This record gives sequence, structure tokens and C-alpha cells, in this order.
Amino acid sequence: MSKTKILATLGPSTFDRETIKNMVLAGTDVFRFNFSFTNHETFREYHGLLRELEKELNRPIGIMADLHGPKVRIKKLAASPMNVKKGDVVRFTGFEDVEEENVIVVDFRDFVDDVNEGDMILVNDGKVRFQVVKKSRRYLEAICLVGGEIKVGKGVNVPGALKNLPILTDKDRADLDISLELGVDFVALSFVRTAGDVKYVKELIQSKLGNKKEHPWIISKIECKAALDNLPEIMQVSDGVIVARGDLGVEISLPLVPLAQKRIIKLAKEYSKPVITATQILESMVTHETPTRAEVSDIANAIFDGSDALLVTEETSIGKYPVKVIETLENVASTVEEALPPFESISFKRSPIARSVARAAVESAVELGAKAIIVFTKSGFTAKFISKLRPRMPVLAITPSMDVARKMLILFGVDYHVINRKVEQVESIFELAEDIGLERKVLEKGDLYVTVAGYPLWVKGRTNLMKVSIVE
Repeated sequence: MSKTKILATLGPSTFDRETIKNMVLAGTDVFRFNFSFTNHETFREYHGLLRELEKELNRPIGIMADLHGPKVRIKKLAASPMNVKKGDVVRFTGFEDVEEENVIVVDFRDFVDDVNEGDMILVNDGKVRFQVVKKSRRYLEAICLVGGEIKVGKGVNVPGALKNLPILTDKDRADLDISLELGVDFVALSFVRTAGDVKYVKELIQSKLGNKKEHPWIISKIECKAALDNLPEIMQVSDGVIVARGDLGVEISLPLVPLAQKRIIKLAKEYSKPVITATQILESMVTHETPTRAEVSDIANAIFDGSDALLVTEETSIGKYPVKVIETLENVASTVEEALPPFESISFKRSPIARSVARAAVESAVELGAKAIIVFTKSGFTAKFISKLRPRMPVLAITPSMDVARKMLILFGVDYHVINRKVEQVESIFELAEDIGLERKVLEKGDLYVTVAGYPLWVKGRTNLMKVSIVE
């Protein structure tokens, strides 16, 4: 499998056990449920299916709950899809008690209050565009500048407006509750604007779960200008980020999107946070069996930039060739990774002992030609640092928790091994590393390898040991 991790969105095209199983076998690491389109009944059913497949295939499968978020979406249309042409006049409203044919109802009741005459209303990542020409108490009258198809659930952007949306809607709270009840590995927050948004959700999860259960990692979606303005602060408090190029390309001008992508990925490296690149990765494969050359180049550049993972959305949720999409990603990523340097030198923003030990381990492994790096980790903390340095050799993370193993499914180049064995002596750690390395076939007799651990073992934040060994 490629070192670059693959996340796939489930939807009508993939709500099928055999299809999902084949996607796992093809290389999918994490499945995303988009709560803008997924109801609780479907989520419960396929969450259970994924956990069944996990046992059947004997490999962790990550689950991400992507919350609807404060982004405004189309809630009701007289007919879905609705086709509009340039010059058509429609009315937007946040009031649900409307049935007229040319009215678009959005899911933000104060929409009319927050938007003014002259504002641009962009639908479906800006593919369909309107300009507000008249405002009344209940309606915004808008003329279509760029026509196209509009469906219920598609996003609505008004650049520079809608600043008072809450980070969580009532729907988000209900979706978060069932996600925590069933147990997800990642919660993706849509339209994060400040570090306070992330802290608020983390505190909410803490109040619901306490210390009894493993908390999901909070993955902040960077998809608006406000997030870019507050990026360092958001990066510090998030467990990872998504470069959400769809809405980002609506909020800022298109030529700035690749620059924003590179900035986000660079900062994620410095803060040792996993970063996922998303949107239109293989959009042509929604309807075609092969990708375009531009898409393949885009994948390659995302990997060269430093993406830990790639996320496909419509390609697998509504596309015709979901398994082929995963196979294509796997093939391109594996090929591109052969051209990566032996490791990447990064100046971390902060350098506690764990980061220093991780860097020393990677540099030693590269210089000595080690066959593998074996890291013991309780929370995935140390594995993050090693992953960011991108060593060419295999990285095997040993953890006592399946929950932690699933989280490492978004870390570049990190494989996992779940174990729950008590270790009393320091030397026993290194013996255990060799035993598991041989068992997993990443080591064989005569191989040199590097072990990273903390003593006492399985104590969070105590990484303080590194040893170079040769299999006797």
C-alpha cells in the first residue's frame, strides 16, 4: 500500500457491503460520512458494517464524521434538481413556509438579514452564481449570472457576509451526539474560523465523554478566508486539518488556492499535524473510468507538498467507479512516492523531547540504512513527528489501543500493530520491537533497525528512548 493515506466518502454509489470491502482491499484507510447528506439511520447501519468488516479483514478501518457546520446549504426547492439560466431571477429565503417555484430556501433563518443588495450568492462551490438586486423582509431577489443545476443540500456562499453563524448548528449537535455514541475516530469541523471554534467543540466532547472513552481527533476544515487569517492559532489546537479546496476556491480567488494549499501544508508540517488535501482530486472519474493528466499531476503535487492523505468525495459517494478511484489513487501515490527524498528536514515550531528523539531516530535510520523504524506510542503523538519527517523506510507504530491505531490511519507512511503486553524492563521493549518486526515481516535476520519508545511504556508524552539494533 502507498504511504499516502486514502479517505473515501460513502454515499449512494458505495452503500453496499461488497463495494466497501473492495474499497478497503484496494487501499481505503478511512471512510467519511458527510452529514450534509447522511441521516442517522444510514450512519448507524454503515458504521456497524465497517466495524464488522474491520474484524473480518483483521485491519483497522477509520471512520470520520464530517459535520454539516455553519455553512449555509439549500434546504428546500420546489423541484430538485432546479435548472437556472443566465438572466433568470429567483428569490432566496431562510423561511421554510415557502412553496413558490422560483424560491430557494436555505437552512439559515437569518440569511436575508445578513445579506445585502449587491452581494454575490454562490451555489455549489461557485458553479452557479447570483447577484442580489433587491431585498425585502423575507426575500432576497437575485439575478443569475452563471447558470447551472441546483440541488438540495448544495452549499451556499456569500463572501464577506454571514459572519454570525454558530460553529455548531442544532443539526450538528445531534450528529455529534450519535457520532460520539457509536464511536468515530475523527470529527471534521466545517467552516472553522477561529481557534475558539475548535476549543469549544473539544470542550463539548470532553463534557460528554469525560475520560472514560478515547476522544475523536478534531480535524479542522480550512475553507474560508477567516480560517486562513487565523491559521497558526487554529493549527495549534486542532488534531489535524483538511485543505478544503472547494469552498476555499469560492471564498478566495482561484489563483490563490494553490498558494493557500502550500501554506496550510507547510504549517501543518511545522506543527506536526496531519494534513488532508481534498476536493476534485479525481472529479472526472465521477463519470469516467480514467483520470485526466491534470488530476494525476494534482495528486502528485499534493504529495510532494507534504499531504499525509487525500480525500475523495463525489468520486466515491455518487461516482460510477468508486473502487477504480481508490485503485487509481493507490497507483499514482505509490509511483510518486518513489521520487520523494530519503527524508524531510523540518524545523518544528516547538521541540520537546519527543520531537528531538523522533528527529534523531529518523536521521540515524537514514544515515545507517535501517530497514525500519519501530515506534511505541500510546496516543499517536510520537508517530505524528516521525510521519512528518517522511522517512523512506517502513514505520511500524506499536500501540495498546485499537482506537489509536485507527487514528494513525491518516499519518503518512505509518503502519500499525495493536498489542497489550506488560513490559517491566527497558530491554524488554527492544526485544518486543524485534519480535513484532519479524512477525510483521518488516525485519529479517541481519537487518538494522531503529526503535523509539518511552519508559515506562504506555505512558503518554514520555518518549525518551532511541536504540539502533541489528536482528541477530
